Amino acid sequence: MDVKQRLEKVIRRSVEGRAWHGPSVKESIAGMSAEEAAWSPAPNLHSAWKLILHLTAWMEEVAERMHGRHHMEPLRGDFPDTGEINGENWEKAQQDLEGALNALLAALEQFPDERLMERSVTGKGPGLPYFDVVAGVAQHNAYHAGQIVMMRRMR
Repeated sequence: MDVKQRLEKVIRRSVEGRAWHGPSVKESIAGMSAEEAAWSPAPNLHSAWKLILHLTAWMEEVAERMHGRHHMEPLRGDFPDTGEINGENWEKAQQDLEGALNALLAALEQFPDERLMERSVTGKGPGLPYFDVVAGVAQHNAYHAGQIVMMRRMR
């Protein structure tokens, strides 16, 4: 298994399941209603829904960067608004998460191996090597999946 295949496996597991750290993003929201997803334990904390939108935005942004398009923050914004709280919008948020995962994995597959250690470019100038940015997606997903699990326990 080459480096890109390993990255793909780790990222996919962080979203879809069988991650070593515990529940994946999708496992953390399994069976969650729109109302439950919109709940926040405190006014200044993000809901599970907002975290899903945040993860989606950043997977899309990393894919954008791998295609040579760099922004100061994701095109959707760092923590996009949920819009109206209803089942249809919650389902769309989950579908968008899946779409962002697929877009990122497609960008990774097309990305030249020899560029993985090249420094990425951000809106702020040189960034981390692409390898670190892509691997960081799995870490980011795991962090927020853990937050969602804790919120569900608090409810």
